Amino acid sequence: MFLQLVRETLARGRDRVRITIRALMEKTGLSKETVSHALRQLSSPSVDLVNVVDAGGAHRAGQYQVRWYTYEKRTFGTQPQRSRMKVRSLIDHSSIENRLLSLSAEDRALLEQSYLALQPTERRDVEDTVRDNLRTLGMVVTKPAFHQYVLYETMRRTMYHHIRRHYPNMFVFNPVSTS
Repeated sequence: MFLQLVRETLARGRDRVRITIRALMEKTGLSKETVSHALRQLSSPSVDLVNVVDAGGAHRAGQYQVRWYTYEKRTFGTQPQRSRMKVRSLIDHSSIENRLLSLSAEDRALLEQSYLALQPTERRDVEDTVRDNLRTLGMVVTKPAFHQYVLYETMRRTMYHHIRRHYPNMFVFNPVSTS
């Protein structure tokens, strides 16, 4: 349940999601009672991973603030440390658009050449991979945004070592990865 809420929030690029219990039932395959119980558990003070902003109603979507960023990774035998960070700033700075804008003019030209140099089957494979990842995340994007995602995937496949050498943080968080 929590992973589904995280998917919904990351796909929308914000920390809140407005969704009905019925939609959660369809997406997770759980019963209504299980979904309601899971939401109560996740929003309890002991877990505190979901904040119920608006509980919704029988036919109205509820709004949930998902705090996937609340707990840091913990090492064995230590208590988790609470941390707060702004989700929007993390997502905005690491968006694919901003990453492609951070490339130098030479690297951007090299990326365009790498994309144009792909064989038609390779190009179709890259586009299908991006399309499948976006479909899995439930995202519908415009043609320019789709082209940027395709360029990012091309960069990841063909220029990985060059980009990693010159931009060490380029591949730290992949917003379109489904794995």
